Amino acid sequence: LQHRRDREDDTWVYFCYAIPFLCIFANQKRTDKMKKQTIYFALILWLLVGCHSSDNQSEDRILNEQLLPLTLSCSEQAQENTIPLTDVQTNFVIKKMKGFEKKFFTRMAISENWLAVSQIESFSPNFDIWVIANEGEEYLKLLATIDKENNFIDIIPIACNIGNEKTKYVESEYWQADIDKEYHIVINKQYDKLYSLSEEGYESGNSLSKKLIDEYDIADNGTFVYIDKPVFDIDYKAIVMFADKEKLLSPLDENWIWNSITIQENIESLNILFKEVYQNFDKVSIYDYQGEEVDIVDISYILSQENKGYILLQKDKEPLFIADDTPQSVLDKAMTYFNMPPLQINQAQEDDKAGNYDFEIE
Repeated sequence: LQHRRDREDDTWVYFCYAIPFLCIFANQKRTDKMKKQTIYFALILWLLVGCHSSDNQSEDRILNEQLLPLTLSCSEQAQENTIPLTDVQTNFVIKKMKGFEKKFFTRMAISENWLAVSQIESFSPNFDIWVIANEGEEYLKLLATIDKENNFIDIIPIACNIGNEKTKYVESEYWQADIDKEYHIVINKQYDKLYSLSEEGYESGNSLSKKLIDEYDIADNGTFVYIDKPVFDIDYKAIVMFADKEKLLSPLDENWIWNSITIQENIESLNILFKEVYQNFDKVSIYDYQGEEVDIVDISYILSQENKGYILLQKDKEPLFIADDTPQSVLDKAMTYFNMPPLQINQAQEDDKAGNYDFEIE
């Protein structure tokens, strides 16, 4: 797929080629001096047109075409057959990227030099789809739609590989995009932060991880359409009890089930919701006691540090992780988190726990 030259430039070139021939033809009945002047003029025009044509031909480069489905990430290998963006295209990229700065957890400088590195098969005859990357060591990759006159229509960031080292912590951010045959784009984002000194309540050696997913479609006019996630305008309180059975060193025992029963029995009357999760940690649905979905949360970032435990949730409040503990300890911390009075477990429930029960862990 060739990088197109402007059609108006081509027309101008053909017109300039024709002028010298017209001059020579009209020069046949002139004086010798006028003939020489006309010939010199024609030669100069030929040279100028030839140089212009040569420059244009040097810009005719081939972008590698990539077929769908496709996964895109930042590459450490040098790209081949790249095309430098024009000043107008580069300014468009820089302006658009400033609007995406809040999409990144990590601060970074926006490059002033960009390359088109490949082209994706397009469903539209009106625009192409380019993959763009920063020049030099690749740390950021964009997806762009471009019309037949080489004007960008729209741009989104789809992949990055960024790292920063600060005095008290190191951080890294990695994005990877998957594009299916329906041109649905899923961007998986991973952010990690490792503290070397105590800061913001984190002790040395502790880490913070976040995972997010952004999704886009490409509209018929070439713009990228962000897929909004469901928005729940419901105030709720919830305790999520989770375990990654595949990573546990020992299977869950009867205490785990008893803790689940005890906690649920004590919080239901307070309208605190309860959820057990053993899979699909990135999309956990929270339901109220009428069976209505009130939220969808992602707790997968906890799994990079813990294999089981509890997460306290409240709308518009930062989630709180609690390590596996006794039901009374979990409820004490939950009541503090929810700004509710202390809750004491019934002694009868503790007595029941001492009895003989057969629990079957699936």
